[in-house]
Amino acid sequence: FISCCGVFSRRVMRERWLGAMVELHRDPVAVVRRAVAGSLSQWKRVMKGSTDTSYVQAFESARQRLTMDEDDLVRAATQASLQQIAADESDWDQKARDDADKCREVEEGNLAEMVRDQKNTER
Repeated sequence: FISCCGVFSRRVMRERWLGAMVELHRDPVAVVRRAVAGSLSQWKRVMKGSTDTSYVQAFESARQRLTMDEDDLVRAATQASLQQIAADESDWDQKARDDADKCREVEEGNLAEMVRDQKNTER
């Protein structure tokens, strides 16, 4: 998830991977929950621009659950992510990130169009 956030647009991340993140924060394996906790800041970035309130509710539920997790390392990863979220919200470079995301969306659209054209050519 974390690796994909820098490659794909927020829209693609929401459509393809965010649902899995919602489920994984409840995983019985602590190392999985730790990975999810460590990705909360990316999860928050991916939600930006979404009109789907269920993502916000799921994020808050995950944040609360992971903050009170039984595993010390999960709680520590959660706190680190929440600190990163606070830093991101005060970051002056938000516009640059938004512009980069728009560029990724355009590139994804162009790639999808090329794939459709190739499929049509093959028929």
